[in-house]
Amino acid sequence: MRLIAVVLFIHLTCLGVWAGNVDYFTQHPELQAVEVFIGNFSADEILKLRYQECRLGKTAYTRDGKPLAGADKEKRFPIFVEAGEYLRIHGKLPWHVYNK
Repeated sequence: MRLIAVVLFIHLTCLGVWAGNVDYFTQHPELQAVEVFIGNFSADEILKLRYQECRLGKTAYTRDGKPLAGADKEKRFPIFVEAGEYLRIHGKLPWHVYNK
């Protein structure tokens, strides 16, 4: 029984629904209707992305909605990819798009 409770807690936390928190992975304030938020990236990582239709956001947030602080704030940026391109490349949309 305790194992089930631990697994359920981890699952709910990963989906961002624990205690009514907004999950900024699925509901990033800068996310537009036809986009998928794929994460916060450094400048070096952004250069390696293989998307043509991606957009650089302004503020990188933690999963629980707090803006990144300190050195991370200056080095990481949210990246949004046009949903159609993401679908063409990967064959399906990421799991978090279906769990909004």
